[in-house]
Order: sequence, then C-alpha cells, then structure tokens
Amino acid sequence: MRRGLALVLAVLAIAPATANAGPATRSIWVWDDPASVDVADIAAAGFNTVYLWVPTGSAGSAAHEAFVSQARSFGLEVAAVGGDPAWATDSGAWRTWAQDVERAGTFDAAVVNVEPYLHPSWNRQQTRVVRSYLRGISAANRQLSIPLHVTVPFWFDEIGYRSSSVLEETAQRSDGIVVLAYRDRAEGVDGILDISHEEIQLGAALGKPVIVGVETGPVTPEKVTFFEEGRAVLDAELQIVRDTLSNEPSFAGTAVHHWASFVGLAP
Repeated sequence: MRRGLALVLAVLAIAPATANAGPATRSIWVWDDPASVDVADIAAAGFNTVYLWVPTGSAGSAAHEAFVSQARSFGLEVAAVGGDPAWATDSGAWRTWAQDVERAGTFDAAVVNVEPYLHPSWNRQQTRVVRSYLRGISAANRQLSIPLHVTVPFWFDEIGYRSSSVLEETAQRSDGIVVLAYRDRAEGVDGILDISHEEIQLGAALGKPVIVGVETGPVTPEKVTFFEEGRAVLDAELQIVRDTLSNEPSFAGTAVHHWASFVGLAP
C-alpha cells in the first residue's frame, strides 16, 4: 500500500467518510454511432446507465440529443465519454471537450478515458505526463456542472506521485472513478474484487464513488475478459461483486465494456 493511501485510511479510521454513492448503477459503454444503437435493447439487457462516446464538438448533435431523449424514455441515464492518450499532455483538450459537453446541457455525467500510460512519453517522462494529466482532470472539472468520473487501471495505486499515488491524485481531482478491474472472475487472488480493493478503500476514505468495470471484448490474455465465458458467467460474477460490495460506502455499481462485444457474447 502506498504511503499516501495509508495516511488517508488512517484519517478514515478516526472520522469515516461517506461516498454517497447512491443506488448501484449498471453501466454499459457504447462506442458506436448513437443512431445505430437500439436503446430498448440496452434497457432490456438490464443496464440503467450508458457511457456514450461523444467526440469533441459533437455533444450537441441531433444524433446525441435523440439518443439521450430515447434513453430517458426508458429510464436510463447517459454519461458523455471522451478522451485520448494525447490528452495526457494537453489540458486544453480536456477543457475544450468539457466545455462542449457543458454547453450541450444534455448529459447526466461525464466520463473521461485518457489512459496516460499509452502516451509516447509515459516511459521516458512519467512524472511530467502525470502532472499534465492531473491538470487536465482539474481543467475539465472546472468547466462541468455535472459529475466528472475518470477511468483508472487497477494498478494506478502502485504508481507513486509526490507523497501519494496517481490513483489518489486522480480521485481527489474528480467526482468519482471507474476502476478497470479487467478479470473474468470475481473472487480469489487476482480476481475483480482483489484488484479493485484499494480503489474501494480509497473511495470510502475520500468520499468518492467507485464503479467497477469489466471487459467483454476478444482481447488477450483471456483472464481479462468475459469473451470466452459468455453472458451467464458475466452476470453471475458481477452479481457476486455487487453482493460483496453492497455495504461498502464507496461502491457505486458496475460498468461493462462494451455494448458491441456484449451483444455478441454466448448465452
């Protein structure tokens, strides 16, 4: 455990924080053209929140507004999704995107997926990239009146930054995190619950909601995705996650990546 997280948890032991996560969401990522996706199918699959890809400059488009309107008719919330590894060293890109989403006035929340570790300078100038990345989160959040959540890999707690970690610094600057806990089983060593444990603890300490994300695409290694296991196993394992974390103050739900691969899963 990083020293920064240990200090935060020590404070928690004295005065517990509440994340106010509310009812657990069941989110699904949608990267497709919104006009090509049937919201009724998403609702029928048991999801109540959509993470919709919204490129910079498109937030107010007719297609996105129509999708959000239809989603609301089925009782679904919609979060705008943006991000690119290049944003890691370009806080202006965060700001421009956030301004676009805010002007649209359409979305319930924003989710940024930047993945700074994919930036070309990550291995050579990690501290510089992290510093700029964190500035970008703050820049985006200042522009938004809706909650801003940021995706994080489960190992961000192992990357030190100043006296804490990249995980903690990200959580402090955002309104919540989506931990990419990409494993194909809930329990045991290296399972979903195991690798998202630090994020759940930190969320409680900081009073920030944490959503646990899983993968369904045909990616490698096999252990990071439910592609081979199918939908029944996915549903069962996510239910274990929800049951296990239901009393955790920071747990805000689960997110499945992503709709196009989810619909192709075996029953």
